[in-house]
Amino acid sequence: MAFFELIMYSINFEIVVHLVYIFDAGGSISIHTFGAYFGLAVSTVLGKPKNDDYNKSMYHSDMFSMIGTLFLWIWWPSFNAVLTRSNGYDMDRAIINTVLSLSASVVSSFAFSKLLDMHNKFDMVHVQNATLAGGVAMGSAADFYLTPLGPLIIGSIAGIVSVMGFVYLQPFLQKKFGIWDTCGINNLHGMPGIIGGLVSAIAIAGADHHPIYYDNFFTIEGHHEHSYSLQQQAGHQVAGVAITFGLAISWGIIIGFILKLMKPSKHPYDDVDNFKVPEADPTQPNKDFFRGTIRSGIHEDV
Repeated sequence: MAFFELIMYSINFEIVVHLVYIFDAGGSISIHTFGAYFGLAVSTVLGKPKNDDYNKSMYHSDMFSMIGTLFLWIWWPSFNAVLTRSNGYDMDRAIINTVLSLSASVVSSFAFSKLLDMHNKFDMVHVQNATLAGGVAMGSAADFYLTPLGPLIIGSIAGIVSVMGFVYLQPFLQKKFGIWDTCGINNLHGMPGIIGGLVSAIAIAGADHHPIYYDNFFTIEGHHEHSYSLQQQAGHQVAGVAITFGLAISWGIIIGFILKLMKPSKHPYDDVDNFKVPEADPTQPNKDFFRGTIRSGIHEDV
């Protein structure tokens, strides 16, 4: 799966970035949206595992996963900024916009996690994932001139959408369509990735003809023969989202059928087919502790 996904990701990147000419510094469209829906398409084709007893998290593995969340939160601004131009203020804007968006998604994620819980408590899955949604949603427009209010709104919306995805959409898709999303990829990467692509289109379409935008939007850097109006470039951003979404699902379905023919695992959610693991023994909590951690599948953040 990883072998073919890397090839197909590269093809999609070539299409949307070098042929359609989208702006996607932090990869909201080409990385997060593509990866999320490619994986979901594969998961859908593979279908429900025969043994889904371990398709859930445990409290101690949730706590360990927070280590990954903290590192991702700290480094996400550099992730969004690394491919922007270091001359001028593009990189500075990308870092500031991402920090503001991440901060807003943390606040909205905690608020809605408690608001939507029947016991009025925080859910660790939301804390691990939805708090990062602002970084995903800020990717495509990271280096745009948005004023501080822009990224705060974007991050707040991304956090709310992510939490609602975990609470409402993920159980619905699993029950009605058989889409198994173990780590909630659609909620952290899929929907916030699409939000990021649409945000970039809105930001470009609504930009004025200030000199700060000239190099960014009227002429594609390195391709000066391709010049577009702001409205045309906004259309390119939307087209990039649509193309990525369609190719990710189409290729994911194909690879899913290939994997299904290969029968990759007899014991889903268990490492026993490939690794030496201690036997579960209720009288030995340490062994059971580590086996549970392995089997539960520590979230993607680690």
